[in-house]
Amino acid sequence: MKITKFEHACLVVEKDGKKVVVDPGAYTTSLGTPEGVIAIVITHEHQDHFLIDHVKRIIEANPDAKVLAHESLKDQLEGLPFQAVTSDTGINVGPFHFEFFGKLHTQVHPSIPQVPNLGVMIDDYLYYPGDSYTVPTKLVTILALPVNGPWAKFSQTVDYMMELKPKV
Repeated sequence: MKITKFEHACLVVEKDGKKVVVDPGAYTTSLGTPEGVIAIVITHEHQDHFLIDHVKRIIEANPDAKVLAHESLKDQLEGLPFQAVTSDTGINVGPFHFEFFGKLHTQVHPSIPQVPNLGVMIDDYLYYPGDSYTVPTKLVTILALPVNGPWAKFSQTVDYMMELKPKV
């Protein structure tokens, strides 16, 4: 498995010549249009994790790819190969196995409504929680840890990492 980190929240995971793009958001400017993409995972609807133009461009170049996201994104993804996923469920796409965990984005401020957020575990190996401190029910080998944001508090981020005890 090869993991490539792009700006802000975007990751590309590659295995057996197939790719998964996670959270292609507005701050991801160097992603380009990857080929060999079979899935796009969107953890939540905020623009820094989900830019519809990126998703459309990736699907145009990879028409068999699926978009995996919470049901709340259904309207925004209309006309695209969307598959709703829920917490504590698993799905296989090509050589990848995905499991989703969590319910809501960590609170930014009481005046700002929380949106659905699903962390994703890829192949029982890599876990990316999106913008949350959701603890998956599985051992985390590699943690793609969000370390800053308007919702993140350093002490909570460190506590989260210590609770998960990832190898990497």
